[in-house]
Order: sequence, then C-alpha cells, then structure tokens
Amino acid sequence: MTNGTTLVIGGGAIGTSVAYFLAKKGSDVVLLEQNQIASGATGRALGGVRNLFSHPITVELMNRNIEFFSNFSENVSDEFEFHRSGYLFLLRNEEIRSVWEERMDLYQRLGVNAEFITPLEVEERIDCIDVSDFEGALLGKDCGFIDPHLTTQAFANAAKAEGADVKTGTPVEDVLVSNGRVTGVETSIGRFDADNVVNATGAWGNELSSKVGVELPVDFVQHGYLVLDTLGIRDSPLIIDESRDTNFRAEANGETVVSLEKKPLENRVDMPRVRQEDKIRALERVSGLIPDISDLPIKSHWTGVLATTPDGHPIVGETDVDGLYVACGFSGHGLMMSPTVGMAVSDAIVTGSTDVIDFDQLGPDRFDGPERLTPEAKTTSGTQTNE
Repeated sequence: MTNGTTLVIGGGAIGTSVAYFLAKKGSDVVLLEQNQIASGATGRALGGVRNLFSHPITVELMNRNIEFFSNFSENVSDEFEFHRSGYLFLLRNEEIRSVWEERMDLYQRLGVNAEFITPLEVEERIDCIDVSDFEGALLGKDCGFIDPHLTTQAFANAAKAEGADVKTGTPVEDVLVSNGRVTGVETSIGRFDADNVVNATGAWGNELSSKVGVELPVDFVQHGYLVLDTLGIRDSPLIIDESRDTNFRAEANGETVVSLEKKPLENRVDMPRVRQEDKIRALERVSGLIPDISDLPIKSHWTGVLATTPDGHPIVGETDVDGLYVACGFSGHGLMMSPTVGMAVSDAIVTGSTDVIDFDQLGPDRFDGPERLTPEAKTTSGTQTNE
C-alpha cells in the first residue's frame, strides 16, 4: 500500500466508483477509459439491484449497496432514481422452491426483506402473466433497478468534482512494473506514472493483467436483451424464470425488456450478431409466461460480453504485483456491486485495509489455495445474467 497517484483503468460502474471514493478521500486520481464512460459491459446491463444471493458475503455486500443506492442523492448525485420495484424469482416446482426455502434462514439473519407469494398475488401485481403452470414466487421487496448510464456518469462527474482527472478515448497499452511494483501505464497518448493501478476493465481484465504475469481465471459469456413495445405496465419487478433461462421487466417508460439466450464465448472479441432466430427463441421462451408478448413489435436490441469466474464471485484485491489492484469478474453484477467495491478498494489504497470487503476471500490468489470460497449458487439454470 502506497497512497500516491492512482490510475484507475476502466470507465464502467466499478472504475468510476473507485475513482470517486479515492478522490473523495483526497487521493490524486486519474481514470483512463479507452472509449466513453459506460461504453462497455456496464452500459449493456439491465440495471438490476438485488440482495437475493446464496452466499453470506454477497448478501451482506448487496445489503450495503441497496442502502447506498437508496441514499444516492445524498451520497453522490440527485440525478438518479432507485426504482424499488422488487425482484420476482418464479417457482416452477417444489425443487426450485426448496432451494429458496433453504436460503430463508440466511435472509432472516441478515435482514433481507423477502417473502414467498402465491400465483394469485403475482397476477395481482402483473396481470399479463400466465400463472397457471407455476406455484408462486419469491419476492425481494428491497430490490429494484437503476439506470446504468446515469449511475456511472454520476460517479464519474462526482469523481471529477472531487478533483479526479477523467480521460476518455485513452486506451491503456501496457502496465509498467519495476522490481515487483507497478510504476504506471503506457497509453495511446503517452506514459502515466503512478504508485497504484486499479484494473477495472471488466471483460478486458485478464488481457490487461496478464501483461505483467497476473492471470485472472475468467470465462466470457455473451448476453443481450430485446426491447419491445409496451405491455401497458410500468416499473414492474424484474422477473426471473430460471427454469426457462429468461427474465423480463417493464421499464419506467413502459417498454418491455426481455433477455436473449446467454452463450459462452471462446474469447472476449468473439461477439456474434443477434440473428433473427435468436430473437424468435427469446420470445418463445417468455411467451409461455406472457402470452401476449409475441404480438409486440421489437423496437431495438443490445448485446454485450461479461466475464465470469469459477466460483461466481468477483475478483477484488491487490495482486502479487505491489500496487496493482484488480476489480473484475463480476459475472454480470458489477453495476449493483459498484459502491461497496469502490469503497473497499479506495480504503485499501489509502489506509492499507478495509472492513467493507474481505479481500482474503475475494482476492485474486484465492483460486490457488485448498480452501476455496463456496460458489455462488443458482437454483436451476446455472447461468449468469447481466442485471
């Protein structure tokens, strides 16, 4: 730990949050983004915020994030809204329900506001859903969604207001190391010297860290969404049907957003276009849940790449290269986790420790030891979603 100049690489939610909290602590901060703010995975997120996870470390982390987002106008910017519309995990059978029932003790212990509701109660909330073939849902009452672009831009603007230098259109070409310690980076516009470097580049994380021998065990997943015309509802809960590997939500403006099929990718740049058959399959998967959805015209769509880890938990902490920190591998949950990650990394750089995140459990070297972190569990599909 050396609190001097810090270079934060990546202008997504994680990078801008780290930059904001560092600048707020009085650190000399430069954020370098190869394109524009929120132009990577963050800008392709759906914006979900939830604490309905299986592992205590993630639940506690997200409880703090929900509190932070609830007070975002006081903490960061008033150009923001946390739509606390809830999360609904549909229960197709007893097997799925039993998985969630096993988690309820954890949720009650950690103060998660969740309850099981009946199909009739689901229908009362969202009358366009066909409830005939499932037995209810788990409702996360504290959950909801935020705007990915507004949130990330708010962090970036707040970081600049606190004195951070934010440079967009500045790709980082190399990380510089001398005697086992990071000394700066080479960029498209020249060299930047630094005492610390934070790799918050998302799907580019391993590509950057491997330049100095730090390998991050990540895989890549293509995700995406269709934007359809309105169903006549607004600000609905984010509805996740894991047995059909689909989710949807009615936006604040009434548009309906439906997930595309997630596909493993061999590498970050292997990004196939969305084909007509991809759109058809997405609508077929969700039509059993919302019969009228196939009649809605498709207005637009988007795709992105997210990085997943072997245990489903992010990689956050200092690497074997002194002064080089990573905050990558969020499996599609980087936006919702960004406040606590920014707090924790800034604490570690400025003071040498943090009580926000246990770096011993989430650090980049955890995969080498015999005592692995218990994987973040999924109830049925085992897939990742960029919420």
